Amino acid sequence: MDSKDNQEMEIEAIKAIYSNEIEMVESNYPNIHFKFAINSHAEGVNAHFYIDPFNVIMDIKLPANYPDELPELSIEVVEELFDDARIQKITNDLLVIAQENIGMPMDIIGTLGDELKLRKDNEFDQKLKAEEEEANKKVIGTPVNFATFTEWKNKFKAEMEAKKHSELKAKEAALFGRLTGKQQFLQDSSLFNSDLSFLVAEFQEEECEGTEKSDKKMVVEENLFEDDEDFELPSSDEDSS
Repeated sequence: MDSKDNQEMEIEAIKAIYSNEIEMVESNYPNIHFKFAINSHAEGVNAHFYIDPFNVIMDIKLPANYPDELPELSIEVVEELFDDARIQKITNDLLVIAQENIGMPMDIIGTLGDELKLRKDNEFDQKLKAEEEEANKKVIGTPVNFATFTEWKNKFKAEMEAKKHSELKAKEAALFGRLTGKQQFLQDSSLFNSDLSFLVAEFQEEECEGTEKSDKKMVVEENLFEDDEDFELPSSDEDSS
C-alpha cells in the first residue's frame, strides 16, 4: 500500500474516532492538512466556575511520504493560555512521540491525539489549581501579625482623625454662616477684639470732643459776665466744697 492510500485510510479512521475534534483544512493528497482541537471542558469534564473553557489545537500537515516521514506539527492555544516557550516544549515533546512511531500508520496521529489530550488535562489542572489558590487568597486575606496590625491601626487612626478634622471644619464653616453677631464674636476672638478696639477708639474720640465743647462753653459763658462787676465765677476750691 502506498503513502496515498495509507494517508486516506488514516484520515477516514481519524474522522470516525475523533469526529468532534477534527477539522479538515485540506483533504486531498499530497496536501492533507487538518486540525486536532481539544476543549478543556470536553469529554465529561464539568465546567468549573474558576476558569472559562479553552481550546488546545494541534495543527497537522502530512507530507507526501507519511507515515515514513514526520508530519509537520504546530500548537495553537486559544486566548493565549501558554507562553511561547511552553508551546514550543509541547510541540517538541509531540515530535519525539511521532519519531518513536514513525513508519506505523494509524499510530502516529492517534498517539499524538492521546498525548495532546493528556497535556490538555495537565494544563487544565494546573490552571485550575492556580485559580483556586488565587481565590483562596482573596477569601483568607493577608496573614496578620503584630507588625502588620500596628501598621494598619496607625494608618486607620490617621485616616479617621483626618476625616474627623475635615468634617469638623465643614460643620464650622456651615454654622458660621448662620451665627448672630454675638455668636460670631464668641466663635472668633479676632472679630471681638477688632470690634472692641473700634468701640474704645470711638469712645475716646467722642470724649475728647465733649471735653473741647465743654471748655469752649465755659469760655463763652465767662465772656457773658465780664462786664458784670457784681458777678464772680466760683473758684475751683468752692466748686469742690
